[in-house]
Amino acid sequence: MNWILFDNGFSDENIDYFGNKYLTGNGYMGVRGSLEEYTADQRPAINLAGVYDQVPGKWRESVNAPNGLYVAVEVDGEAYGLPTRLPAEHRQWLDLRHALHGRRTVWPLASGSLTVESERFASMAEVNHLYLRYRLTASETTVVTLYGGIDTAIWDINGPHFSSVTMEEKQGILWVDGITVEQGFHVTVEEAETTDIPTAPVILQRDGRLLRAYTFTAEGGKTYTVDKTVLVHTAKDEPQALSSLTYEEAKAAHAAAWDAIWSMSEVTIEGDEQAELALNYSLYHLNCIAPRHSDSMSIPARGLSGQVYKGAVFWDTEMFMFDYFLFTDPKVAKTFIKYRIDTLPGAMAKAASYGYDGAFYAWESHEGGIDACTDYNITDVFT
Repeated sequence: MNWILFDNGFSDENIDYFGNKYLTGNGYMGVRGSLEEYTADQRPAINLAGVYDQVPGKWRESVNAPNGLYVAVEVDGEAYGLPTRLPAEHRQWLDLRHALHGRRTVWPLASGSLTVESERFASMAEVNHLYLRYRLTASETTVVTLYGGIDTAIWDINGPHFSSVTMEEKQGILWVDGITVEQGFHVTVEEAETTDIPTAPVILQRDGRLLRAYTFTAEGGKTYTVDKTVLVHTAKDEPQALSSLTYEEAKAAHAAAWDAIWSMSEVTIEGDEQAELALNYSLYHLNCIAPRHSDSMSIPARGLSGQVYKGAVFWDTEMFMFDYFLFTDPKVAKTFIKYRIDTLPGAMAKAASYGYDGAFYAWESHEGGIDACTDYNITDVFT
């Protein structure tokens, strides 16, 4: 089977669609298939499983973490990034076998061209970690500034979900801590970089971003590489430390974990390659969002692709997904059932709120069985 999905060319109209199509994830978090330079207007998201917040007067929903995958480039003081500067060439791709998302973009310069290539993954071996390899090449010698760091000015549907954000550099590591509005819950992102860029970075804060800025003379035809390691952890987690693995070491461990998943999951359909790809692509998404890190969690209606449907777990989740995991990963299937058992108090509280005895399970549940479904969605019946 051909495990690579790809699209050539760039169009503003595909930004949201590609965010879903090129999703990567590991059950702890889902990373939309956005590009490194995208900001809140293009709706990148690192959506956290089981973490919710409500801003007064708005719907309660899942929380997006600060974006530790942010990278942007300037050449001779001018920004080169999508969607504001159209490229000469663009390709975006996803390796389903090993859950690797990549891009290659070429922009024309006043003299020559600039090429950016990247590859990234949400580690299936270290579920709190993201890894990114980012490469740039100028065909002619030119002055380049590369910004790499953490973007806290993130996209939310019903946010912003952090009442305060702290940004610091700690012994060469960029560190951001956000505190949620409703419960004062901490979401922390740490980011480290290794690079062959020949100048030391300047640390700066700009437009809600904590950044390393490298300004250097890029030799014509030479490729420069930045490898990012990003740690995402919350108040729910055990104490976490930023991984010391190199990009290649982390990628090998991640690929081995996915090989083990596919050894139990891959479906072969003789004589119909299109159906085979479609089915395995669906299984890819299920495996991206399976809560293997927990013993009591379920899967939201839109997976971990963002905050649509409030990031809630619908009442009929098990009907659609339980059988697949029962036969391929029984621990995950057990986790679904344990989630329903553990949300019984919320179901009993909902029943009581309507004047009933017993349990009334949520249509759309958050942690503890809290029902995220509003009693009324229609505010003006005539529109």
